[in-house]
Amino acid sequence: MTQEQLDLTNQLFNAVYGVADSLGSEASDVAQLILTKNKTLASCKDYFPEGFTFEDLTEDAFKKTSRDADSLNNLLNLMTEGEKTFGVFRVDKNSWWLCVFWNSETKIGSNVLIRANRVET
Repeated sequence: MTQEQLDLTNQLFNAVYGVADSLGSEASDVAQLILTKNKTLASCKDYFPEGFTFEDLTEDAFKKTSRDADSLNNLLNLMTEGEKTFGVFRVDKNSWWLCVFWNSETKIGSNVLIRANRVET
């Protein structure tokens, strides 16, 4: 990994925690950035517990799910030069993982899965 790729990855990690904080998750495992060779968000199901189902989201729906537009925009602005897809891995109406998948293999040498856990009580 080049220094530029490492710097971008670190910026992504920092932005992920900003988004997770805005979600107000009560889970101990709030947010993660996963570097993956998977090619699509739907193919990342192995990163989620059994029983979770995948639902596509539009970018607008993804943005509405987060309460903090600044941290979300910061995250999305870092993701350039590659397709982004959005979705939810859901177990029920109160618990889900909000996800963005960035096809960034040419940019940083790996694709990126960002997931933030959301539990509403």
